[in-house]
Amino acid sequence: RQPLGPVVRGAGVQVDPRAVPGLADDTQYGVVVDAQGGGIAAIVTERSFQGGDGTMAYEGFAATVPTVRTPTVVTITPRAIVLGTDESAQLAAIVKDQFDGLMPDQVPSWSVTGPIGSVDARGLLTAGGAAGTGTVTATARDAAGEAPGTVGAPTAVTQGGISFLLRTTGPADVYTDAALPHTDAGAIATQVSLDVSRVETDYGRHFERRPQVYVTATDAAYATVQVVIMGLPQASVTSPILGSRFDSAGLYYGGRIAIDWPRAAEAEPFTVARHELTNEMIDEISRGAAVPAWLNEGSARLEEFTIPGATWWEVLNRERAVSMAVNQELFSTTQLTSQSFWNTRAGYDVDYQYAEASQLVRVVRDQIGIGGEILIMSLMGTGVGFEDAFAAVSGQEWSQFDASIPARIAALSVSPGIAFAPDSITGTGGEGPTFVLYGFAPSSIVDLRIVGTASGATNTQRLTLTDPFGVYWSRLGTSWPSDTYVFTVTLSDGQQVTAHVTKGG
Repeated sequence: RQPLGPVVRGAGVQVDPRAVPGLADDTQYGVVVDAQGGGIAAIVTERSFQGGDGTMAYEGFAATVPTVRTPTVVTITPRAIVLGTDESAQLAAIVKDQFDGLMPDQVPSWSVTGPIGSVDARGLLTAGGAAGTGTVTATARDAAGEAPGTVGAPTAVTQGGISFLLRTTGPADVYTDAALPHTDAGAIATQVSLDVSRVETDYGRHFERRPQVYVTATDAAYATVQVVIMGLPQASVTSPILGSRFDSAGLYYGGRIAIDWPRAAEAEPFTVARHELTNEMIDEISRGAAVPAWLNEGSARLEEFTIPGATWWEVLNRERAVSMAVNQELFSTTQLTSQSFWNTRAGYDVDYQYAEASQLVRVVRDQIGIGGEILIMSLMGTGVGFEDAFAAVSGQEWSQFDASIPARIAALSVSPGIAFAPDSITGTGGEGPTFVLYGFAPSSIVDLRIVGTASGATNTQRLTLTDPFGVYWSRLGTSWPSDTYVFTVTLSDGQQVTAHVTKGG
């Protein structure tokens, strides 16, 4: 389908099919010309290039298709659906008219036949709890498209004395502890498939090895997986740390990923698998070279932010790093280089090293892009040191760039300030927005006043910012009605910081 013209009275336009991309030689085509704003005449000329009298011309004839556009073809993507029990997949339907033109305004209805699960109005297919086959149909007026669906039951396997259910329907082998609720196991497998796809897209390459992900139902099983299945020395086994959103909820080692579900599921959304898959991708790109911990973990943390519902997590990490910078409390890049030393930090330092690393990688990407970052890791895989690789890619000495990092991170936000995100740690069901007070002096005392401009809902509280980096964060819960709220923070010296946010229903 291509536009031609405008064609004025007495003039014409010639179309040579040999010059039209997508048309194959030695093939006969039917051609429809849809004239808009007036009538048109058409003449067809057929030529043979074999020599002799090989030309034929005839007049075009009236089209036999209606000129009013109507849905004619519906195509479902993917063309064939394969899921494990309780997994889900987002389907898409493309609707075209009789002229092969897209009709994006047509929203098809969805239906399922056969024991494969259910599909909602948006095309989200959720598999049932048993194996089966069936068909998914998308209908737009009188046109319909179908896609066959197959739901497979997971395979029961035992490794390291732990009973798992193995799902291989996606791009990774997902071993979920048999003690996990089957709906949790299906949701985990669905998210891992999305995570693999996103990491491969962002890094522009496929995993060399099919990822193997083990998800346990208890802390004890998580420790067992690390030692028995992954081969981690007992002295290096990571233990869950209470109060930390992320640390020790997941681990990549020796080509395998372990996830402690009780810890990983503590906050929305589930980001641990995407983080560890990024660590695995970096390990493959660098051929196992000792990539600086801040580059490895910071890149993985940035990848977490690409998950829907993780905006609050992104905002919190950014403002934590900004607060560290303005309070001159950033770790040096030297302190964040050793992965083993990284793993020994505890308390606030655990979360803040990830926050700083994510923003450190961000400012590096501002300089050289993610492509430059990947090239650095590739060079390290050939034996080049990080600083030499950085200089080769960026054209700048690392020491010079390193000296600019505190100012670059501090400049990411105006301090002190109040930042917002529409979602929250509990999801999007009315438990938002999230608000973050950042860039204040550690242990300072401030007064926070929140006022609804329409509802008049008000809250005033005195806060002691016990966070050692001058940060406080929380959310407007379901008790706060939909409104636009004005936040005012008053410092002990009378200085005020004001911002506003709108809370939806």
